[in-house]
Amino acid sequence: MRLPWAYGLRISGPGLLPFDHPDIVGHIQQLFVAGELRPVRHNAPAQMLQSWARVGLLVDPQQDRSKRLRTLVQQLVATIPPPDAMHQAWTAFARGYAELKAGVCQPDWIPPKDIKIAATSLEMEVDAHFTEWLTTRYSGLWNLPGKTPVMVHHIVKPIHYYLEKNTAHKAALLVIDGLALDQWCTIRDVLLPRMEGIRCSESGVFAWIPTITSVSRQAIFAGKAPNYFPESIQRTDKEPSLWLQFWTERGHLPNSVVYQKGLGDGDLQEVEIALSHPKVRIAGLVIDKVDKIMHGMELGGAGMHGQVLQWMQGGYLGSLLALLCSKGFRVFLTSDHGNVEAVGVGKPLEGAAAKSRGERVRVFEKEVLREGVHCYFPQAIPWPVVGLPPDYFPLLAAAREAFVGKGERIVSHGGLAIEEVIVPYIEIDRGME
Repeated sequence: MRLPWAYGLRISGPGLLPFDHPDIVGHIQQLFVAGELRPVRHNAPAQMLQSWARVGLLVDPQQDRSKRLRTLVQQLVATIPPPDAMHQAWTAFARGYAELKAGVCQPDWIPPKDIKIAATSLEMEVDAHFTEWLTTRYSGLWNLPGKTPVMVHHIVKPIHYYLEKNTAHKAALLVIDGLALDQWCTIRDVLLPRMEGIRCSESGVFAWIPTITSVSRQAIFAGKAPNYFPESIQRTDKEPSLWLQFWTERGHLPNSVVYQKGLGDGDLQEVEIALSHPKVRIAGLVIDKVDKIMHGMELGGAGMHGQVLQWMQGGYLGSLLALLCSKGFRVFLTSDHGNVEAVGVGKPLEGAAAKSRGERVRVFEKEVLREGVHCYFPQAIPWPVVGLPPDYFPLLAAAREAFVGKGERIVSHGGLAIEEVIVPYIEIDRGME
């Protein structure tokens, strides 16, 4: 006889699991520390203090948060990838590091002094190791084959494979300009509880260096390295045509492809009209709200999280994702670059020599011009022409520095920090496939 409450398992295995077994308790604890699971409230938490379920309960939110972050710092210190690590090691590490950054930067909480000191020490160590790794390994990432994206311009590949496999389905690429992986953690914690029934798969990909919009975001929509669009490397107005070209070259009709940018505020009427066309199967959408927040930010990393949280509470992103899901779109969410808090070391006096004057990067059309500025900023990093046009020579500000007035603190992008380079790659759907 089948009981009315009986259910089947999606994955074969035992029906009963010994959750109080020390090995399983340790594994569950790790999932909470890493942010894969979230603790919940209980009406009588004191009664559960000796239970294995204690790891998943909010007993004292302040103490619980401090304990989690202390454990997370220790784990991250012990797992910084070595110089010969594969790229997967750094994307996995970046997710844990983002959880730490998000935890420390929450606007409603001042972390204990020991956690701030430990996090700052870890930050310096990560900067050194990640920069060393990038200088030797990054050049091999951009042309890696495979269905799993490694860099942002690879993301169109899984979208293409998805549509080929599911010929009646739709897909949307949603790019949140300037969104760092740690800010995705803040967004996710607001978003997921409000959207019942969605399935969210999280990972990370590498942005293009220099980590600026005209290079990295344009590469996303082109599905190609920046050396394929040298004429528009300084601007973004070619994104719609590059996006359309990618899909028409693969057999899709022009009227099945949509591109819209400048999203993030207001209503969704124009987006809904565009998506409602019966022929549309592919949408490319750009939210630039986070990038606008960043460029006006004067309160550092905590201020960024506070403003992103405030924007999320307005409900725009949740409404957009609900609209996309309701119209049958599988959503591929990413960012073109992240952002980092940096301190000014002075402005280069390069005159008209620089093609681009970012706060974390200067770009020159000749190597000799770059060297002329580099000699005044010896800590800066002359970045090699990797996948870039042959007349594109970036000079990157070192570590957490910026080419602005000495001592000035800003939030910006363009450099090599892990927060700028490894960005979110999220797949979202209704969980019915």
